[in-house]
Amino acid sequence: SKIISGELDSYLLKPVNPQFLLSLANVNLSAFFNLLWPICLIIYQMQHLNTELSFFGIAIYVVLVINGAILNYCMMFIAQILAFWVGRNTGLHLMISSMLQLAQYPGVMFNNFFRAVFTYIFPIVVIANYPVMMLIRSNHTGLLGISAMVTGIFIALMLILWRISIRRYTSA
Repeated sequence: SKIISGELDSYLLKPVNPQFLLSLANVNLSAFFNLLWPICLIIYQMQHLNTELSFFGIAIYVVLVINGAILNYCMMFIAQILAFWVGRNTGLHLMISSMLQLAQYPGVMFNNFFRAVFTYIFPIVVIANYPVMMLIRSNHTGLLGISAMVTGIFIALMLILWRISIRRYTSA
Protein backbone atom coordinates (compact mmCIF):
# COMPACT_ATOMS: atom_id res chain seq x y z
CA SER A 1 0.00 0.00 0.00
CA LYS A 2 2.98 2.33 0.58
CA ILE A 3 3.91 1.87 -3.07
CA ILE A 4 0.45 2.68 -4.42
CA SER A 5 -0.12 5.62 -2.06
CA GLY A 6 3.33 7.12 -2.71
CA GLU A 7 4.28 6.89 0.95
CA LEU A 8 7.35 4.84 -0.02
CA ASP A 9 8.89 8.02 -1.45
CA SER A 10 9.22 9.54 2.03
CA TYR A 11 11.13 6.42 3.19
CA LEU A 12 13.47 6.59 0.21
CA LEU A 13 14.34 10.24 0.82
CA LYS A 14 15.44 9.79 4.44
CA PRO A 15 19.17 9.36 5.18
CA VAL A 16 18.58 5.92 6.71
CA ASN A 17 18.34 2.58 4.92
CA PRO A 18 14.73 2.45 3.64
CA GLN A 19 14.48 -1.30 4.16
CA PHE A 20 15.40 -0.78 7.81
CA LEU A 21 12.79 1.98 8.19
CA LEU A 22 10.08 -0.05 6.48
CA SER A 23 10.89 -3.08 8.62
CA LEU A 24 10.51 -1.11 11.83
CA ALA A 25 7.47 0.89 10.73
CA ASN A 26 4.97 -1.51 12.29
CA VAL A 27 6.89 -3.16 15.12
CA ASN A 28 4.72 -4.06 18.08
CA LEU A 29 7.03 -4.29 21.09
CA SER A 30 4.23 -5.50 23.33
CA ALA A 31 4.16 -8.71 21.25
CA PHE A 32 7.39 -9.77 22.97
CA PHE A 33 5.34 -10.41 26.09
CA ASN A 34 3.63 -13.17 24.13
CA LEU A 35 6.89 -15.12 24.48
CA LEU A 36 6.44 -15.63 28.22
CA TRP A 37 3.82 -18.38 27.93
CA PRO A 38 5.72 -20.46 25.33
CA ILE A 39 8.93 -20.20 27.37
CA CYS A 40 7.13 -21.45 30.48
CA LEU A 41 5.53 -24.24 28.45
CA ILE A 42 8.90 -25.32 27.04
CA ILE A 43 10.48 -25.42 30.51
CA TYR A 44 7.53 -27.40 31.87
CA GLN A 45 7.59 -29.91 29.01
CA MET A 46 11.36 -30.35 29.16
CA GLN A 47 11.06 -31.30 32.83
CA HIS A 48 8.40 -33.91 32.02
CA LEU A 49 10.42 -35.35 29.14
CA ASN A 50 13.32 -35.95 31.53
CA THR A 51 15.62 -34.21 29.06
CA GLU A 52 18.83 -32.73 30.36
CA LEU A 53 19.21 -29.11 29.42
CA SER A 54 22.83 -28.16 28.85
CA PHE A 55 24.08 -24.63 28.39
CA PHE A 56 25.18 -25.58 24.86
CA GLY A 57 21.76 -27.02 24.01
CA ILE A 58 19.94 -23.93 25.27
CA ALA A 59 22.38 -21.63 23.44
CA ILE A 60 21.89 -23.51 20.15
CA TYR A 61 18.12 -23.45 20.71
CA VAL A 62 18.19 -19.66 21.14
CA VAL A 63 20.36 -19.29 18.04
CA LEU A 64 17.95 -21.42 16.00
CA VAL A 65 14.93 -19.48 17.29
CA ILE A 66 16.59 -16.19 16.29
CA ASN A 67 17.52 -17.76 12.96
CA GLY A 68 13.88 -18.79 12.48
CA ALA A 69 12.71 -15.25 13.23
CA ILE A 70 15.14 -13.87 10.64
CA LEU A 71 13.99 -16.45 8.10
CA ASN A 72 10.34 -15.60 8.77
CA TYR A 73 11.16 -11.90 8.34
CA CYS A 74 12.87 -12.63 5.01
CA MET A 75 9.90 -14.61 3.70
CA MET A 76 7.42 -11.92 4.71
CA PHE A 77 9.59 -9.11 3.31
CA ILE A 78 9.97 -10.96 0.01
CA ALA A 79 6.17 -11.17 -0.12
CA GLN A 80 6.03 -7.41 0.42
CA ILE A 81 8.69 -6.78 -2.24
CA LEU A 82 6.50 -8.51 -4.81
CA ALA A 83 4.12 -5.55 -4.50
CA PHE A 84 6.51 -3.64 -6.76
CA TRP A 85 5.36 -5.90 -9.61
CA VAL A 86 1.76 -6.76 -8.72
CA GLY A 87 0.55 -3.67 -6.87
CA ARG A 88 -1.38 -4.92 -3.87
CA ASN A 89 -0.15 -8.30 -2.67
CA THR A 90 -2.50 -8.89 0.21
CA GLY A 91 -3.47 -12.30 -1.17
CA LEU A 92 0.14 -13.47 -1.36
CA HIS A 93 0.89 -12.21 2.14
CA LEU A 94 -2.19 -14.00 3.49
CA MET A 95 -1.23 -17.18 1.63
CA ILE A 96 2.24 -17.17 3.20
CA SER A 97 0.74 -16.49 6.63
CA SER A 98 -1.67 -19.39 6.12
CA MET A 99 1.10 -21.73 4.98
CA LEU A 100 3.04 -20.85 8.12
CA GLN A 101 0.24 -22.63 9.99
CA LEU A 102 1.83 -25.86 8.73
CA ALA A 103 4.65 -25.10 11.15
CA GLN A 104 2.51 -26.49 13.96
CA TYR A 105 3.06 -29.99 12.56
CA PRO A 106 6.31 -31.94 12.98
CA GLY A 107 8.45 -32.04 9.86
CA VAL A 108 8.79 -35.81 10.07
CA MET A 109 5.12 -36.21 9.18
CA PHE A 110 5.78 -35.00 5.63
CA ASN A 111 7.07 -37.35 2.95
CA ASN A 112 10.59 -36.72 1.59
CA PHE A 113 9.42 -34.45 -1.24
CA PHE A 114 7.35 -32.15 0.98
CA ARG A 115 9.97 -32.22 3.72
CA ALA A 116 12.50 -30.93 1.17
CA VAL A 117 10.05 -28.27 -0.06
CA PHE A 118 9.30 -27.15 3.51
CA THR A 119 13.01 -27.11 4.37
CA TYR A 120 14.60 -25.40 1.37
CA ILE A 121 11.90 -23.63 -0.68
CA PHE A 122 9.30 -22.65 1.92
CA PRO A 123 11.36 -23.31 5.07
CA ILE A 124 8.71 -23.69 7.76
CA VAL A 125 10.46 -26.83 9.06
CA VAL A 126 13.62 -24.79 9.64
CA ILE A 127 11.64 -22.07 11.43
CA ALA A 128 9.51 -24.21 13.71
CA ASN A 129 10.98 -27.71 13.97
CA TYR A 130 14.74 -27.28 14.03
CA PRO A 131 14.92 -25.42 17.37
CA VAL A 132 12.75 -28.03 19.09
CA MET A 133 14.64 -30.93 17.51
CA MET A 134 17.91 -29.46 18.76
CA LEU A 135 16.50 -28.92 22.24
CA ILE A 136 15.14 -32.46 22.58
CA ARG A 137 18.03 -34.31 20.93
CA SER A 138 21.26 -32.37 20.84
CA ASN A 139 22.87 -34.77 18.36
CA HIS A 140 21.29 -32.89 15.44
CA THR A 141 24.23 -30.51 15.01
CA GLY A 142 23.82 -30.67 11.21
CA LEU A 143 20.59 -28.73 11.65
CA LEU A 144 22.58 -25.65 12.58
CA GLY A 145 24.45 -25.76 9.27
CA ILE A 146 21.32 -26.34 7.19
CA SER A 147 19.53 -23.59 9.07
CA ALA A 148 22.36 -21.11 8.49
CA MET A 149 22.59 -22.05 4.80
CA VAL A 150 18.85 -21.68 4.14
CA THR A 151 18.72 -18.38 6.03
CA GLY A 152 21.76 -17.07 4.17
CA ILE A 153 20.13 -17.90 0.83
CA PHE A 154 16.88 -16.19 1.85
CA ILE A 155 18.72 -13.09 3.09
CA ALA A 156 20.63 -12.89 -0.21
CA LEU A 157 17.42 -13.41 -2.21
CA MET A 158 15.61 -10.75 -0.19
CA LEU A 159 18.43 -8.20 -0.66
CA ILE A 160 18.72 -8.90 -4.40
CA LEU A 161 14.96 -8.59 -4.92
CA TRP A 162 14.91 -5.40 -2.83
CA ARG A 163 17.68 -3.79 -4.90
CA ILE A 164 16.05 -4.79 -8.20
CA SER A 165 12.68 -3.50 -6.97
CA ILE A 166 14.03 -0.15 -5.80
CA ARG A 167 15.81 0.38 -9.14
CA ARG A 168 12.59 -0.48 -10.96
CA TYR A 169 10.41 1.72 -8.74
CA THR A 170 8.97 4.89 -10.18
CA SER A 171 7.27 7.27 -7.84
CA ALA A 172 3.52 7.14 -7.47
